[in-house]
Amino acid sequence: MYNGEYEIANAHIKPCEEQWKVSTSDLDYQMHFGKPTIVERVKNDERPILPQYRSIAQIPKRADPNDKYDIAAIVLFVEDKPRRIVREQGHVICVREITVIDHSTEQPLIISAWNDLAEDECDLLMKKTEQLPVVGFTALKVSPHKGFSMTTTMSTTIQHAAVGERPRSLEDWVANHNIKLCEIQARILTLKGLFAVHQTSTIAALRMKKAQTTLQDERITFNCEVSDGTGTLPITVFTADAEKIFQALAEDIFRMKHSENLTRFEAMKSKLQTTPFSIKVGPNTTLSMNNVLQWVLKKIIQTAEPPLNSPTA
Repeated sequence: MYNGEYEIANAHIKPCEEQWKVSTSDLDYQMHFGKPTIVERVKNDERPILPQYRSIAQIPKRADPNDKYDIAAIVLFVEDKPRRIVREQGHVICVREITVIDHSTEQPLIISAWNDLAEDECDLLMKKTEQLPVVGFTALKVSPHKGFSMTTTMSTTIQHAAVGERPRSLEDWVANHNIKLCEIQARILTLKGLFAVHQTSTIAALRMKKAQTTLQDERITFNCEVSDGTGTLPITVFTADAEKIFQALAEDIFRMKHSENLTRFEAMKSKLQTTPFSIKVGPNTTLSMNNVLQWVLKKIIQTAEPPLNSPTA
């Protein structure tokens, strides 16, 4: 067991689903903990179980999938309720995102809390977020979700009153940087739509944004039109969005391209140069992976008119 030896009673042993195996060498059985399960530490194991807290910056972005990490961090946001995911054979699991930060990084970190941790533990954390609590998380694993994030494991505990040198130093840092942390928290709440005011931006304003002031989940809407005059932005557009922009079905665009129907394309080009439309962009995963800000197309918000029906041959 993690950081100690324990006796476990009233736990069910059942065949292990392939999706839960870390490697092919794992046994074909899994232990399921329920409310009747009792876990007690072995009495002759006198070793103290102390979390080995690290800073967020010390966690490798591409860690071994078997490695687990303890972190102490400031909780900025907790989803208001768990999201329920239906897996194979109707099995339902719960997940809830916790957003944290510490003094080693400008970029908040998302922790995905699963199953029991997504219920009462997260409810308690959510009630404390206004106070910017310093909380300990043990036995977390690195996840590629949203570029770089962390996820709870079967061994994870949430230490609501974390103790030790690192939690104490973080509490001092919170006291000295309360305004800065409140500003970051307000941006997260705005991003999550809790008191969002949607504003249209320009390409020039978009280019002014820095990695340190941009959140991984951020989305920005702006008008892409020649008359804007603030700059240009190259984007890659795929099937569904291409149909919205060109106001034509994908098969018609494909047919025009391969038949070299330049007349029709020129008409589309002229229309695009004179008709404004709105798109939504957001940072790609290089933001949380490498602290590098690059923008990708997320959605075509609106066009001036509905898509055209397929033209007759």
